[in-house]
Amino acid sequence: VERGQTEGVVVAKLDRFARSLPGALEAIKFLDGHSAVFVSVAEGVDPSTSAGKMMRNLLLVLAEFELDRIRDNWHATLSNAIVERGIQPTVAPFGYRKDNHKRFVSDPVEAPFVREIFRRRLAGQTWESIARWLNDEGIKPRQADFWNGNTIKQLSRREVYTGVAAKGKLRNEKAHEALISKADFLIVREVFAKTGD
Repeated sequence: VERGQTEGVVVAKLDRFARSLPGALEAIKFLDGHSAVFVSVAEGVDPSTSAGKMMRNLLLVLAEFELDRIRDNWHATLSNAIVERGIQPTVAPFGYRKDNHKRFVSDPVEAPFVREIFRRRLAGQTWESIARWLNDEGIKPRQADFWNGNTIKQLSRREVYTGVAAKGKLRNEKAHEALISKADFLIVREVFAKTGD
C-alpha cells in the first residue's frame, strides 16, 4: 500500500487480519491514511458503503473503549501493587533483591556498598573516586563490567534507596527497608545538582 503496489486489502474475517481488535483497527487507520480500501467479507466491513463505514466506526469506538478499560485496569493493578502491597514493578536495583512476595529486600552483599557509596559522597569524595573504590573492591554493577562516575551518579539519584516505591503519582513511602536516610539522600541529591564532579 505504501509503495502503491495495491489499492487495498480484502480479508475473509476480521479476526484473521490481526491478532487483536486494536491492532486490526490501527492497521485499518493506516490503510485509510493511505487512501487504501479495507474489506472484511464476514463482518461486511466495506468502507465504500455507508453500512461499512458505520461498522468500521463502531469497531473503532469499541476498540477505544477496550484500550481505556485496559489502561484503567493497569492503573488499578499498579496502585494495588505499589500503594497497598509495597511492590515495585521493576527489576531490583543494585543493593536489593526480590523476595518470594516480589518485594524489595536488602541484598546482604550489595547493600553495605550502597550505604558506603552515600557515606563517601557525603564525605566529599568524587563520583569517579567512588567508582574506582568499587572497582578496586571487585564489586560489579548489575548491567556492566565496571563502575564509572556516571553510574554512581545515577545510583545516587534513585529514591528507592530511602524505602520508597513509586511510579508516577503512585507512592508508598515505606515499601521496603531503606538503605539510607531521607536526609542523606536529599543532601547527596543537592550536592549532585550543584557540582558535576
